[in-house]
Amino acid sequence: MGIKYLTSYINANENIFLTRIEVSHQDVVIDGSALVHHLYHQNIGIDPSQHLSYRSGGDYRQFSKRIEGFFTKLMQYKIRAFVIFDGTCALKKFKMDTIRSRAKDGIAKAASLKTTDKDVVILPPMAEMTFIHVLRQLHIPFVKSEKDADPEIAALAEKWQCLVMSKDSDFFIFKLSRGYAPFDKIYMDDDHHCLVCYAYFQNNFSQRHHIPLLLLPLVASFLSNDYLSYEDLQEIHSTLSVRLHDTIREKIISIINWLRNKNITSFDDCLSAGLLTLVPKHKLETLLAKLRYSIQFYSQDVNVNAVEGHLRQEFTLPQQSHIFENDEDDTKNWIINLYRYNRFPSFALDIICNKFVAFRPSIEHVRFPSVHNCTQALRDVIYAILLKGEEVKDTIIYSPDRGNCARRYDHIQEKDGFIKEWDRMKESHYAAKYVKIKELPTFICRQQALTPIPHLHNLRLSDRKDRLQFLLMVFDCEHDCLRELNLFWWLIVASLRYWFKNCLQDSNHLLLTILLVCIINLYYDSVQEFPKESM
Repeated sequence: MGIKYLTSYINANENIFLTRIEVSHQDVVIDGSALVHHLYHQNIGIDPSQHLSYRSGGDYRQFSKRIEGFFTKLMQYKIRAFVIFDGTCALKKFKMDTIRSRAKDGIAKAASLKTTDKDVVILPPMAEMTFIHVLRQLHIPFVKSEKDADPEIAALAEKWQCLVMSKDSDFFIFKLSRGYAPFDKIYMDDDHHCLVCYAYFQNNFSQRHHIPLLLLPLVASFLSNDYLSYEDLQEIHSTLSVRLHDTIREKIISIINWLRNKNITSFDDCLSAGLLTLVPKHKLETLLAKLRYSIQFYSQDVNVNAVEGHLRQEFTLPQQSHIFENDEDDTKNWIINLYRYNRFPSFALDIICNKFVAFRPSIEHVRFPSVHNCTQALRDVIYAILLKGEEVKDTIIYSPDRGNCARRYDHIQEKDGFIKEWDRMKESHYAAKYVKIKELPTFICRQQALTPIPHLHNLRLSDRKDRLQFLLMVFDCEHDCLRELNLFWWLIVASLRYWFKNCLQDSNHLLLTILLVCIINLYYDSVQEFPKESM
């Protein structure tokens, strides 16, 4: 994450760049997305080799204990944590190269599981959901950013004058008066009831390399980061005398020397000094936009009122949205407020904003088709709910003899538009496919009653009973097979039934039995721990 090799450079010179501090009786701002990854792979304050298994979908029970243990320690040390998570891809148009690269890396790691006994670092699919569930149980304030959270984390920490905890080299560039503590440099000190952190302060870097703080965003952008790849910067590196095989220290020195020799004080000075002279015309416009976006990213010039209001639960503050700017639509405001509390999924926001979704690699056998293929019919319904439309264009018919949903395409006039789905194709290729958007399909049940699929606006106003009825219809599950069950089990059984019929390569009853036993076991555990909530 962030600026390649910069963390290694800082760690190799930690006696210069890192300062020992003791943390207790204060607020901290935590990068939630980074902590999810770090805690699953390497528990803070425990032997680094004790990481959890990635096979079979993840060890969520042990992960929950780790999360609870970490935040319980913070509370014991009188440290009040505020957690901010990364947001949707909707505002990450310049980050697609990084998203694709990470996806390809994840696919390769998943493929390696069949040839090695060692666990590889792949975050299980429900890790963040588990993390947020524990935060709610512990009443830890958290919020989801509408974009990359790093600038908001840095700006809020600077406004509140508190320490940032993360594991992202971008925080070596942000202005943070109270410092940045990488997770792998944090230790528990029960004797003194505090965290011992080896924190980074921007001034140490600035003084070491004799460079003004305001030029650090330029250095970070020219080194390459999540928004600018080495391929993007080839011609600029030639201008700066940065060579491909230089060490990170040599690259930093070359960039700083060029900035100093040209008397650079701003990005516009760089342009006047001929930074882009060698860049081909066909690359120029896109590269310039990426450079400006990257430099702006580190400026911390962001409005944190919305994030601050949600963390403090002071909703009198202006709730400006980056995604739906100057939009007074009640439904969109409802979406954003749900989204910030992780009650509205990121991928759904990507669909609304950009008609785009990028699936994370799963731990699966790459010889088989992607697991996401099994849920294409469900996603068709999701797309219909999220995207506006008034007329019925497609019809889904309940077919008793087939036991599932069959589509009838007569008299269909589809909307001119597609959803772009990024997913694993073939064995290890990560690519996009285009799925035609169907406008508001309609379900026809056995009684031949026409039930329109609700638009998001209508779904917002519907009650739980109506939503349950609709979900059962989507899963093609009639009330007859659920009548004898407690209402608690209805959606669980309906989703399992759909999975068994549509997602298994073979009708593997052993897998279904194992899953049912696990669900029942977890249910009775929850009844004992939370008797009121589980009834």
